[in-house]
Amino acid sequence: MNMNTRRGKKPCAPRMRGSTKAPNHPKNDVNGVTVATPDTASDMETEVLQVVNIQNPHTVPTTTKKTACINKTFTIHKIIGDGNCLFRAISLYLYNTQENHDRIRAEAVTYIRRNWDELKHHIVVATNPQLTTQRGYCRNMRTSGTSGTSVEMLSISETREVNFNIYTQVEQRETGIVSTNQNPTVINKKTNRQTINLLLSGNIEDGHFELMEPTHEIQGKETNENNASHTDEKEVILN
Repeated sequence: MNMNTRRGKKPCAPRMRGSTKAPNHPKNDVNGVTVATPDTASDMETEVLQVVNIQNPHTVPTTTKKTACINKTFTIHKIIGDGNCLFRAISLYLYNTQENHDRIRAEAVTYIRRNWDELKHHIVVATNPQLTTQRGYCRNMRTSGTSGTSVEMLSISETREVNFNIYTQVEQRETGIVSTNQNPTVINKKTNRQTINLLLSGNIEDGHFELMEPTHEIQGKETNENNASHTDEKEVILN
């Protein structure tokens, strides 16, 4: 899964780059993610190893986890597309209003400034060398309309003690309701935390975030007592 941000524009998508390592198995490239195929695969299960390397200041460990195929249903809350959509979505989740997006942005910038020595080697910029400095990056990110990235999500996950699930594939069920059996990209998965679910839509240049509120989960038809279909869970565990 590739999600990129260009500095100098105001898209709302975080910059994410796919990267995997599969130990001693044949590899197939699927949607930018390398899938390792086991030497022996049954009709019932397929072992899959996926790693999504998101732009952020930490090493992302490889992880393999099998989960039952589940169809999840969400209510979509529309977010204003003005370059602040990531921060607006977080504000809506935390305060039930989008209007505190400036406060969320400032909070993220403060965290980045205080942890710059840890973050600076992992913040990816396009062609503007000024964004490689603490002052330049923070000044740019403080500006309303500058799109947030996974680095800002990581920052908020630490300051607010929340996790993020990012979905890109949903199916419209009715007005304002969508469902998906996609396993999300997870930022900062930690126990005993609330999770902010986000829908990233549009192309790489014009990506946009909407807030997703879970309604209920329905076990997929592929799964029953004796025949459990499995899918892979992409986890980005940022510690």
